[in-house]
Amino acid sequence: MSKILLCALLTLFTTTSVWAIPFPQLPISQDSKDIGWEQLVQYAIAKGERVDTNIGTYCILTDLGGKSMQEPHIGNYFSVIGGGQGDQFGIDHTEVIWENWTLNSDGNRNGDLWQYVLTRDGQVRHFMHSELIEDQTGTVLSQKYFDTPDQERDAKLVYVLQGWYQRIKANTH
Repeated sequence: MSKILLCALLTLFTTTSVWAIPFPQLPISQDSKDIGWEQLVQYAIAKGERVDTNIGTYCILTDLGGKSMQEPHIGNYFSVIGGGQGDQFGIDHTEVIWENWTLNSDGNRNGDLWQYVLTRDGQVRHFMHSELIEDQTGTVLSQKYFDTPDQERDAKLVYVLQGWYQRIKANTH
C-alpha cells in the first residue's frame, strides 16, 4: 500500500467523531536504556520519512520485514502527524498500522489491517480492523470490517508497540 494511500485512508479517521479509551500502559523501567512511548514518538520525528498531506506532515517509520510490498509480508507503520521542524515540531496525533499481506492462488492480495489513531499521549481515538482484497495492480476489490473486541484491539496494539520499542532500542544502542 503506498504511503499516500495509507495517509488518505487514515484521513477518514480524522474527519469522524472522536472517543478516547485508556491506552493499555506498558511497563516502562526507570532504566534510561529502555525505550517507551515518548522515545518512539521522538525517534519517528527525527528519523521518519516525511510526507506532507492536507492534514499535516507525517513522520513515518516503516518496517516490512525486509520484503517488498508486492510479496507476502507483515507491514508495520508508526507515524507522528503534526507540523514544524525538529524541536519545533508540533504533534497533532499518532497513527499505528499493522498489516499482514498474503497472496491468493488467483494472484490477488489479501490484507489483514489493524489501524489505530492515537492522541499525542497514546490514547486510542479511533480504531479500524478490516480485510482488504486487492488485485495485482493495487485496485481494491473488496473490504470487510470487523467488530473487534476491545481486549483483542488493545492486545494487538501492545504487541505492535512492543515490536517498535525493540526495533528502536536495537537501532539506538
